[in-house]
Amino acid sequence: MNFHAIASTTTYALTAAGGGRSMVRAEVGADESWYDGFFLCDPGLPHGAEVTKVQFTIRDVTDQAEVRYCALVRTGLSALSAIQEPTVMAQVPSTGRVAKPGVVRRSTTSITGAIIDNQKFGYTLQCQLDWDEATIAADGAGIYGANVTYRIDSADG
Repeated sequence: MNFHAIASTTTYALTAAGGGRSMVRAEVGADESWYDGFFLCDPGLPHGAEVTKVQFTIRDVTDQAEVRYCALVRTGLSALSAIQEPTVMAQVPSTGRVAKPGVVRRSTTSITGAIIDNQKFGYTLQCQLDWDEATIAADGAGIYGANVTYRIDSADG
């Protein structure tokens, strides 16, 4: 539950709607800039680990919103690689704008660049809570949390 908005224009709240606690987007009439509605957290992955699965538990109970771009992402840390586009290592399917799947657990075992190298890259988990209209309840779509499954050699960990 360490997801936080990436942009200061994205307001958020922790809600218990639907049971449990989820992070939700709370602003109304938001500027739909590309970064609005993105929530990130540090997965805390150990150096040398091999990622084998990424899972997100998300909530979508409205046909006016979707939870999308839920992914494990890496960003280069060198002067050259830091200005390049981040690499999506693993991404799960969105909930869809008109679908209302409720609380779902989305997962993938399709991983690009699975070996964690904390000397060359920074890693984040991300999701975007997106909607077209400013009329939906703030708790219509949210993020409960995410898991990253990995294996690590005893020499590395």
